[in-house]
Amino acid sequence: MIVGHERNIRYLTRVLERGSIAHAYLFSGPEAVGKKTIALALAASFLCRERSALTVGGCGVCEDCGALARGAHPDLLLISHEQPLIASENKRELGIKNIHELQRRLGMSSWRGGKKVAVIDGADALSRDAQTALLKILEDPPRAAVFFLITNAPESLFPTIRSRCVRVGFAAVSDGD
Repeated sequence: MIVGHERNIRYLTRVLERGSIAHAYLFSGPEAVGKKTIALALAASFLCRERSALTVGGCGVCEDCGALARGAHPDLLLISHEQPLIASENKRELGIKNIHELQRRLGMSSWRGGKKVAVIDGADALSRDAQTALLKILEDPPRAAVFFLITNAPESLFPTIRSRCVRVGFAAVSDGD
């Protein structure tokens, strides 16, 4: 269950209903407010083959949703400090090898023939070289790929990366929620 962020969820639900999904979203706001949770719920919206309504989230019971819950869905590519695609000696930033591996995996056929979803949690930790490589992908994205860049410091990303993403701002959830 997602708590708060009703305005963002309404917007994203309208995007799903209209089928006007952008190739890249930049989720920015304070740490630990639910940006990644909503990105993963949207990933479930794209990857769940059983859901009957165009809403944020999957059905929760099908094979796709089970794989998503286990973090094992082959069409969900999650990159973060805790879970890089390619391990690195440098613990301060995510390097270019991760973006090259992301590009390689996005080039493969999807498991079910649908979308592939890339979630980059902590996108502000991408090295300059990694940002340059990501920019090239965002300029000419794979046809069935959707990117979610999650950050609490959007100004640390290249302006050209920010300009190629739909920006969705998040704030702290109210105490009442």
